[in-house]
Amino acid sequence: MTEQSWPKIFTDKDDFIRQYRQTCEREFSKPHEELGPQERYYAMASLIADKAKALRGDTLKQANDKGEKTVYYFSIEFLLGPLLDNYLLNFGIRDITKAACKELGMSLDEIERCESDPGLGNGGLGRLAACFLDSMAALGINGNGNGMRYRYGLFKQAIEGGRQV
Repeated sequence: MTEQSWPKIFTDKDDFIRQYRQTCEREFSKPHEELGPQERYYAMASLIADKAKALRGDTLKQANDKGEKTVYYFSIEFLLGPLLDNYLLNFGIRDITKAACKELGMSLDEIERCESDPGLGNGGLGRLAACFLDSMAALGINGNGNGMRYRYGLFKQAIEGGRQV
């Protein structure tokens, strides 16, 4: 199987800058220069998420047109880790984004540090589930991750005297 070849979501650094500035205005009604680091992160993450959603819609349509099946991966948890850097790498736009950030007078590393870890798991199983999803995305396999949502968050398990308490 060959690696997925994603369409270019930005033609070049200037295209990224133009769309990023538009996103800043749309999300915060302020120019990029007036935004703080957290707002800049949010604007960038919003722009990349919008591109990913559009691409996802196109991918689903193409898969349905070809009669491809969809993989549904069920796991009690997904330990994804920070996502922005992963998206930039997978879309092949990290270098464009880094150069654009430099031109805009900010650091991509600083922007990425603003992202909080989603913390949707405790370790092994969640990390494995996230790796499966990442592999499906990298290979262009039409798939979804399905988890469980607990009303009161993740549960805590304790065993005393051989019994769950």
